[in-house]
Amino acid sequence: MAGIPYEDEIIISWVELHRDARYLSEKLHAKGPWKGIIAVTRGGLVPAALVARELDIRLIDTICITSYGAGEAGGAAQVQSGVRVLKGVSGDGEGYLMIDDLVDTGRTAQLARQLLPKAHFATLYAKPAGRPIVDALRQARRPADRRQLRQGIQADEVDPFPLGHRVQVRHPDQGRRTRCSRALEAREAIRQRIAELRNMLLLLVGNKNYSSWSLRPWIAMKVLGIPFQEKRIPLYVPGAKEEILRHSPGGKVPVLIHEKNTIWDSLAILEYLAELHPGIWPAERAARAQARSVSAEMHSGFPHLRNHMSMNIRKRFPGKGRNAEVLAEIKRINEMWSSAKEPFLFGDFCAADAMYAPVVLRFRTYEVEPENRKYYDAMLALPAMKEWIAAAERETETLPQFEPYA
Repeated sequence: MAGIPYEDEIIISWVELHRDARYLSEKLHAKGPWKGIIAVTRGGLVPAALVARELDIRLIDTICITSYGAGEAGGAAQVQSGVRVLKGVSGDGEGYLMIDDLVDTGRTAQLARQLLPKAHFATLYAKPAGRPIVDALRQARRPADRRQLRQGIQADEVDPFPLGHRVQVRHPDQGRRTRCSRALEAREAIRQRIAELRNMLLLLVGNKNYSSWSLRPWIAMKVLGIPFQEKRIPLYVPGAKEEILRHSPGGKVPVLIHEKNTIWDSLAILEYLAELHPGIWPAERAARAQARSVSAEMHSGFPHLRNHMSMNIRKRFPGKGRNAEVLAEIKRINEMWSSAKEPFLFGDFCAADAMYAPVVLRFRTYEVEPENRKYYDAMLALPAMKEWIAAAERETETLPQFEPYA
């Protein structure tokens, strides 16, 4: 019996798929707004759902195209056969996103293009033959071992999200691998990933537009490269309090969950992280003591700034909230920032900078001119800060109690 000349499978985990869908969403966000999403089944269903969630798109439809037939009897392989449309949609696709996971030879994509010529076609991955057909593709930021996925399929860093998604890649220089061996390898990879996820840090945060306390541990972990999962719980909506209480007796965010430990309160979370990872606090003892002091001062002080200049990333309130008490607290903050070692308070970014990150955003909202402009600009230039701001601007919730000047 003649063997299949080339075949191999790469297991793309839901972790990788989820992160790549988020990166693709960032590209698509700038090209919107979109009327809805059309998923190319079956591969496009999960990417379409992830993109829809990231872009807050409610309208999702499908086109069903089959272009693969079964391989030899009893075999695991798939071979491309005739292309058929099982379900289409009306219209020419104008204003819609058409989403698929992978463009292979491009036959399915070409037919999808004919059905919806004005749709914006986006995929997570593309092999060389299909890449010119798509409008938007999740590209890797750097080539790296398995994540190049060999025949031009590209991926990158991943967020924790278990299980796996299968992408088939064929190679002319490889013989057939048995279905059993592939299944065993996939199962072992899933077991290993689940074991990693059990030890992964989980951070519960609130609305990114308003929750200053959530930002503090989040930006510390992001800037210092500490891997973690994130769960956002919109605040002050029905069920929000109960959802937080399921994880923490304090009933507030942020909450860090690690192994069997639950840690609430931003400063407590930072201290817990300091026991696991270097760099949370300065290495030198005197600097470390100073960093803890200014962090504790922010944690327990500045009540007038909090009350009259609450964090609201999406809005601008120039000149608002500046009574005598607030101005005195701004003066104290400027004193601390003026002694920064550059680029951050103690040279390298540390927990003290994380504690003052929401203050930087308050200065931005209320257009307070900082005396140490270099420090202010360095904080806003952080990729993690830009990521948080972008997420806040995509949020749709408005909380009247945090909109005193609206």
